[in-house]
Amino acid sequence: MGEDTAALAQAFVGAGYRAVLTCVDTTQLGPEFAGREFDATLLADLPATVDPCGERGEFHTCVYAGPLFAEPLSLILGERVRRDARFEYCDVELAPSAASSRGSHSEACPGCSRHGRGSSLPGAFGP
Repeated sequence: MGEDTAALAQAFVGAGYRAVLTCVDTTQLGPEFAGREFDATLLADLPATVDPCGERGEFHTCVYAGPLFAEPLSLILGERVRRDARFEYCDVELAPSAASSRGSHSEACPGCSRHGRGSSLPGAFGP
């Protein structure tokens, strides 16, 4: 059988990785979890029916910092949108200063029309 996903999730957080939930299947987890930081508090708040690593499709994440990153990504949380009457998404974008350090805004965010409308990701690292 596979690894203990509760222990794996705790090890991920303990190793210094940072992530945010970008999609939640609202048939398995409340929509308020979209946009939350994947940390010890979130793991404690997950219902017992939800796999701590989202292995049954309960949620998806965007990892933005950790030991394998040369530097953390500076992110902005964008709008939350329900799609297919089931999936709650939280948009994640590179912060303007991060995008400009990696090239022009149009290169970093092609077709972006919402840039600047979101809030800074709680606990995100700046450039």
